[in-house]
Amino acid sequence: MIPKKAKDFRKATAEDTGYSEELICSILDFYWTRVRKEISDLTYPSINIPSLGTFKVKHWKLDEAVEHYEQILGRIEGNFSKYKMAQDIKDKVEKIKTIKELKAVEDNRLTNKKEKRKNDKLENNMEEQSPNMGGVQEQDLQERSNRSNIQQEEEDL
Repeated sequence: MIPKKAKDFRKATAEDTGYSEELICSILDFYWTRVRKEISDLTYPSINIPSLGTFKVKHWKLDEAVEHYEQILGRIEGNFSKYKMAQDIKDKVEKIKTIKELKAVEDNRLTNKKEKRKNDKLENNMEEQSPNMGGVQEQDLQERSNRSNIQQEEEDL
């Protein structure tokens, strides 16, 4: 597979649609700016981009980011000139913790859904015995169900 440059896509798209290349360029730049912003803002634990897929936050990356930010906070604590930076980092840490909570809720929901599906599958998977099993076996089952002491019959066999 040969990688293509974005400018090649822009030219081809402009030719296919009949719009100017500048318009296509500004639309693509706007779209990908929004995508990057949604991914970096951490407002949701997963982001669905049509025709590309769903991007999910990895829990270990969140843990690493929290550790990294806490190390930075430890270094700049007590330095009044870096108060604004400390506030920004604290906001980021809070945002990450919120995303971790949302991710935990989503994981619990999916786990419950899987367990319910598994239990329903087990309960609904049991087939009922059909009365039409063939001549001799069907008669034998009917006779056994009419008899009161099946254990003695089995011992006799």
